[in-house]
Amino acid sequence: MLKRLFFVALLSSTTGFQKIIAQNQLKQPVISASTRQFLFELEKGKFKEHGLPTQYVYNRVNAGPVLVNAFIKVSSDFQEQLKEAGALIGTRAGTIRTVRIPVSKVPEVCRMPGILAIDMDQPAVADLDSARRRTRVDSVHRGLGLPRSFNGDSVVVGIIDAGFDYTHPTFYDT
Repeated sequence: MLKRLFFVALLSSTTGFQKIIAQNQLKQPVISASTRQFLFELEKGKFKEHGLPTQYVYNRVNAGPVLVNAFIKVSSDFQEQLKEAGALIGTRAGTIRTVRIPVSKVPEVCRMPGILAIDMDQPAVADLDSARRRTRVDSVHRGLGLPRSFNGDSVVVGIIDAGFDYTHPTFYDT
């Protein structure tokens, strides 16, 4: 009997705990790993240049604040809250928005009610020094598995650009 009472008490407390977790999930947006990394680097990061985490792509409009790009998923249209934070809204596709957020306001935007998820840009890293190895061009240059090595001599490259079809369904709306 005591075991049954303990099990019922445990089950009811677990159900209550799950309700608390569900309520918290409704209030807190899902923050992507890249966004968490940006927030960490913004607050405590060692790799800063001019007060900003390095290797991210930033924008500035008319000498205004420095902006960083993000995707957000919203539960409702709350454009005014984003505008008050200085965010610039780009594409609107259903509940998904592209936004440019002032760097200083990123933590505030991450806590806004109505935002279900946020995903910041990934750091941009120059990696042309390893592109030949990753694409295995270095193997072609050495002739590995080929009848001879190829280095690009006497190679003609042609690019045919036909534009794109404005009548494609992808371009039906703004």
